Amino acid sequence: MSAIYSLYNHPSTPMPFVQGIQVELITCNPVSLILTYHIIGNPEALKIPPPSNKPQPQDNLWQHTCCEAFIGNTSDTSYHEWNLSPSGNWQVYSFTGYRANQQRLNVTAPVIHTNIGQDHLTITTYIPNSWLTNPYPTPTKLTMGLSVVLADRYGSLYYWALQCPPGKPDFHNRDSWIGYINRG
Repeated sequence: MSAIYSLYNHPSTPMPFVQGIQVELITCNPVSLILTYHIIGNPEALKIPPPSNKPQPQDNLWQHTCCEAFIGNTSDTSYHEWNLSPSGNWQVYSFTGYRANQQRLNVTAPVIHTNIGQDHLTITTYIPNSWLTNPYPTPTKLTMGLSVVLADRYGSLYYWALQCPPGKPDFHNRDSWIGYINRG
């Protein structure tokens, strides 16, 4: 399955130097989930973390330029949050409900590739299928939220998501999630 989703800039954080963000989702059952975040605009205006010599799990990636994916089962309120940095660092959290009982997950490292061009930043991640099969066995219909936090060179943060419900940016809110991954 392959699909392309457009992200929208949250109205409370307008960003003039990024024209748009699209996320390409490819499921490669049973091997992996591939997400490519295409950020179109001036990458020189962004604060992009340098490549890590030894990518590893790291908290608070969302306080910098970071791609995120939220995956949840349609039959209950549990979900996972994946934070994926252009540096190659990552973190995965599980929740039993809306921001409830946050736990870090000990998972195998994703592969993250970053490409910085004259008018774009592209981040592709290959997420192991084991991240999706535990605790979501096949066949399962999963719901998904995709988002990006961008930091400019001065440290200001800008928020992009599939949908931007009223109020402050909140990527954990399932009202901002759309899209489904059919597995099995």
